Order: sequence, then structure tokens, then C-alpha cells
Amino acid sequence: MILWMRAKVLWMMAVAALVPVAAHAAGTTASTTSLENPIGTSSIAVLIGNVIRAGFGLVGSIALLMFIYGGFLWLTSAGSPERVKKGRDVMVWAVLGIAVMFTAYAVTTFIISRLGSAS
Repeated sequence: MILWMRAKVLWMMAVAALVPVAAHAAGTTASTTSLENPIGTSSIAVLIGNVIRAGFGLVGSIALLMFIYGGFLWLTSAGSPERVKKGRDVMVWAVLGIAVMFTAYAVTTFIISRLGSAS
């Protein structure tokens, strides 16, 4: 049984090693090929802006989920004052987080636009 498994693994390794060679040989032409830029831009400023935009999207999504979680805690508190307070506190902090995020977005957009117009 073990010998059969070893033979199977060796066979898969041989096939995996030879398939790229066969695919390369079939697709070879005399023309040169160029690689496409995987990040879509060669500008560092655009790349940083895309990363910041993705970060703001992630933080906004987390704040929205926390707001929903706080509302769920409040609605399912069944009159328990500590659960009502916990749900309200989660919602207040989520709203504050969203406000901080929007402020950071406005400041970042302002700074990046000023840097872009200076150059």
C-alpha cells in the first residue's frame, strides 16, 4: 500500500514537472512578449492612494458591522440595563469611528490634492 502511494506521488511529480515544458514548447513563437503591470499603475502616488482607499473601505465596513452588532445587542437585551448600555456604547463608538474615518479621508484627500498640484 505504501509502495503504491509512493509510486503515485512520484508519477504526479513527474507530470507536474513536464507539463510546463510541454506548454512552453507549444506556445513558443519568434515574437517578444511583454508583461502586464499587475498593480495597474507605475505611479507611487496612485498606488498609495489605492491602498489608502482600500483601507478606508475596510475600516468603514468594520464600523458598519460594529454598529449593527450594537443594535443587535440593544434589541436583544430584554430590558437588561447592562446589555442596553453595552449595545449603546458599541453603537456610539462605531459612530465615532465612522466620524474619525471621514475626517481622516477628508484630510488625506486634501493633502494628496495639494501634493498633486504642487508637482
